[in-house]
Amino acid sequence: MDIRFREPSLWDLYHRHVIGAICLFVLQTGLIVCAARAKASRRRADKQYWHVIETALNGMLMVGADGLITMANAQAEKLFGYPREELVGRPVEMLVPERYRTQHSAHRERFSVSPEVRLMGAGRELFGRRKDGSEFPWRSR
Repeated sequence: MDIRFREPSLWDLYHRHVIGAICLFVLQTGLIVCAARAKASRRRADKQYWHVIETALNGMLMVGADGLITMANAQAEKLFGYPREELVGRPVEMLVPERYRTQHSAHRERFSVSPEVRLMGAGRELFGRRKDGSEFPWRSR
């Protein structure tokens, strides 16, 4: 028996669209999986980075261009006698003896305008100020 003028099925009409949609779905799924893996990898690297910073033998601070402390590690807490909650968000000059504060602000501002790789305080005597007001010589290595 020969069938003529039969109605095309949905597959006949739309198989290209269905195959295209399936390919698009597979591609998007692959991209989502790759993005999730990359995010997990970045998260692991970030944890490792912060672990290294936190367990460093030297006190470390991060200071923004505005002069506010953005990060302090455990050794910085011990060195300066402040819990990090009292350091973060405060001006770094609070850790500089009063007689050097205005000078330090000027050095910091110049560095912010034209940053360069150098030892902190190269060519200068540096002193830090603890929470109790005592001072200590700061040595760069």
